[in-house]
Amino acid sequence: MRNVLTLLIAVCLAPLVTNAQTVTRIGSVATMDIGSWNIKQFQNADPQMGNVVATMQQSGVDIWALQEVTSPAVLDALLARLGDEWDGRPSTSTNLYTAFVFKKDVISVRSVGPMFTGGQFDYEFAGRPPLVMEADVTLSDTTLTVLFVTVHMKCCSDSTSYDRRSGASSALKNRLDFLHGSDRIIVLGDFNDETARSITSGRSSPYANFVADAEYDFLIADGTVGTWCSNNSSCRTGSTIDNILISSELSGTVVANSADRFAELLTELPNYVNSTSDHLPVLARFSFASSTAVADQPSASPGLQTWPSPAQDILSVDAQMPGTLEIWDLLGRRVKRLDISGGRTVMAVGDLAEGLYLIRQATRVGVSSRVIVISR
Repeated sequence: MRNVLTLLIAVCLAPLVTNAQTVTRIGSVATMDIGSWNIKQFQNADPQMGNVVATMQQSGVDIWALQEVTSPAVLDALLARLGDEWDGRPSTSTNLYTAFVFKKDVISVRSVGPMFTGGQFDYEFAGRPPLVMEADVTLSDTTLTVLFVTVHMKCCSDSTSYDRRSGASSALKNRLDFLHGSDRIIVLGDFNDETARSITSGRSSPYANFVADAEYDFLIADGTVGTWCSNNSSCRTGSTIDNILISSELSGTVVANSADRFAELLTELPNYVNSTSDHLPVLARFSFASSTAVADQPSASPGLQTWPSPAQDILSVDAQMPGTLEIWDLLGRRVKRLDISGGRTVMAVGDLAEGLYLIRQATRVGVSSRVIVISR
């Protein structure tokens, strides 16, 4: 009889053992661990939902930026299965939602909402404006505030799509430079293009503006093994289009060799590309206990001084190196451009409306920018 009972118990438990997932633990209680994941057409159906739940529960990642969530109800279903220790925030987009999912004991939300409203740059961002969440991050040794941004840029390699990504990149950078110039910024998402080159033949990266600016750094390097798998079960093809971008305020806090794609999922989740997503997540780990103060970080950007402040009709600019000067408005539009040879330059700004602008100098060694005020 005992042998029969043992056999019955084994048979009953067999499905549980078969369905259990074992996912590599990436996170640490001493660090902030982040991930970005385009979960292809994410819906409330297994095995996709079960695989996502297993990954989040077992990987130890504190905050996920998600793309291609099909509805807020799917996010609600995910949170219900994750349990009370998790929370989340969806975007207001109606063209595939983005979202943040995070551990409540690590992430405390201050504010959350779209970066642009009223249809601004809707075309450039393909109806998916960046979702911005300001939050306090609490670890065992510190609490600090971080601005998290998730993006899902326009897809595809045609010239029109490239131009839309370029416009979105300019708008994104302009807003971050203007309103968050001294914040700790982390941008996570599906950028739908690479950073060292473009998926559009013969074009430079639409994110060259970020790459050239020493105030920003992409953590995932372009490579021959991508984050977009297409239908390749080993994910040995495709492009590095999912990435993590940080501001210089977080320089020195990224744990060495921690920024990478989550390639373990290819073997740990059965038939990953067909069952879960055609994108691999990208991850990074941050340690704040040993970080260097921002004030001690050397800057590679050339110096840029402007006066008077506020300016009325004339703006004097003292630039140390030759290059180009550009003035951008709050809507991310370039309103002036001037080639300079270095030294002192005078720019006529009498034709510009009163308000805040960003002046940016690009040289062979980097980019400098500062906010200027025009008032009469």
